Amino acid sequence: MLYKYRYDIWGAYTKSGVNMHPQVDMERLGIKYVKAEPCPIADCWFIYTEESLDALDLPGYIQFIGEVSND
Repeated sequence: MLYKYRYDIWGAYTKSGVNMHPQVDMERLGIKYVKAEPCPIADCWFIYTEESLDALDLPGYIQFIGEVSND
């Protein structure tokens, strides 16, 4: 089972002033992911983790989508 999150690029920049690549920002936030999938049409990245990120104080531009199968 994997946990899927959405990283909102536009929200990161306009609401939080984040001006770095999403993968660099995720590293800065301490997020360990197994897959990162860009979705340019929606100005976002989908990130998949093996563990829930509930313990982290995630910024508002990263939202939990749901649990997905890792098949």
